[in-house]
Amino acid sequence: MLSSGSWRPYLALAACVGLGFGFHAPLLGFYHDDWAFLELASNAGGLLPAMSAFASAGYLSRPVEILQFPLFFSLGGFDPGVYHGLILTLHFLGACLFFILLKDLLGSPRIALAAASLAALHPSPAILRVWFASSPQTLAIVMCLASLVVFQRHLAARRKRTLFSSQGLYLASILCYESTAFLPLVLAGGLAGRAWAQGRRPTEALPRSLAPLWPYGLSLALALVYQSFAVAALSQANPKTTAFAASHILKVFGAGFECLTNRVLHLCWKSAPSFWAESSVASLGLWVAVGVGAGLALRFGEDSRSPAFRAGLGAAVFGFIGAYLPYALSSSYVPQVFGFMSRTNGVGALAGGLGLALFASLFARRPVLQKTFLGLAFLAFFMADWHNGRQFAKLWKDQQELLSAMSRASTALPRGSAVLLDPAPREGPALFAGHYDLSAALRFTTARKDLYADLVGSASAPSGKGVFVYSEKTGLLEPLRAGKAPTRLLGKP
Repeated sequence: MLSSGSWRPYLALAACVGLGFGFHAPLLGFYHDDWAFLELASNAGGLLPAMSAFASAGYLSRPVEILQFPLFFSLGGFDPGVYHGLILTLHFLGACLFFILLKDLLGSPRIALAAASLAALHPSPAILRVWFASSPQTLAIVMCLASLVVFQRHLAARRKRTLFSSQGLYLASILCYESTAFLPLVLAGGLAGRAWAQGRRPTEALPRSLAPLWPYGLSLALALVYQSFAVAALSQANPKTTAFAASHILKVFGAGFECLTNRVLHLCWKSAPSFWAESSVASLGLWVAVGVGAGLALRFGEDSRSPAFRAGLGAAVFGFIGAYLPYALSSSYVPQVFGFMSRTNGVGALAGGLGLALFASLFARRPVLQKTFLGLAFLAFFMADWHNGRQFAKLWKDQQELLSAMSRASTALPRGSAVLLDPAPREGPALFAGHYDLSAALRFTTARKDLYADLVGSASAPSGKGVFVYSEKTGLLEPLRAGKAPTRLLGKP
């Protein structure tokens, strides 16, 4: 069923991505940083001018983004459906490449398919499936996985073409988004686990497995030299500041482990009430059928004593280290599963999916238990993913209604006016984060480039003449009273 030339694994992965995210994709829109990127690309007036605008805006330290954002805009314009179609296409390609990598590395197509499917649906990096601004990380993951697939085959063929191709993809990946910098450790861990299964001691197997990966070390050094050059010579800010603090490193790895275990369970649990409340009896029955089908289709017989398990264990452990090491070396980033910071689990979800597949292999001799575990895992992940999709679909609808109301109220404002939004209280992500997204969104909606917008209570909110306050709760736009600092009128958003 899962032979090396079979199309069925890819059909299964397409079904996972389609069922998990495809239904809500047409209902999603633009959020937070998306508006600023769209405005920057739109004002440039073409692909090459947009690339120049992004370079001037400070993106030379991530040069691939200078091409990606303008290219996406040239394809999608202001149609969010195009962007979300591109995001899901990248997500599907990443799942396929992860399957190929694990199939070659572990020698078990069934474990590879279970791991890739669980990783594709893993809800810990939820924001990556709905946020255009985070698409560089998804693209970076795709390019890095492609690099590892090519490099693994280079180890067998030893051809210069595959070596240079793999390193070109890796360089493009980390110059698009740095979270993939240490993802090649998944290959080192897998090779070490495979050597361990062949009788070598782990202390001997690991150095032997790390040694062939020297090209990645060289490529990473080149990328770091380039970014240092971009900071010093080109006056471009590095997207992340680095630091080495033992307490922060422990905090990051601890949080990363929780994001893939108890926090993701908590996320699924919190998603359950609204999922059940918003689903009909028939749809609930269909989801149960999907979970049962997943458990039956993805069952595998390799247990914890198999070579595939040991190779997978090495890949999972070192993949986890590689996933969160960039954040451990950052000065402030800590993994989270809620909100926009869930993007910190983009690479970690790969290790999480593989870890769950390996956990299922512990029940290989108890087929009913293994099927039940896989079915429940898929059902829980689908539930959390659908809850996230519904939440952001509603956020887009609410955002459009608010922008339409603000646009009507702002039509007659004097030139150069500033509008401060006093948002109504709501659960979940905020409609807008500050001046950088609200200003761009309001300017686009009103077709008035002279307007400025911010949130009431923001440190960057202006005061004085020409400043108006729009209350989302009352729908009224009123001048800010003279001498009154812009403080929040209606409580927290």
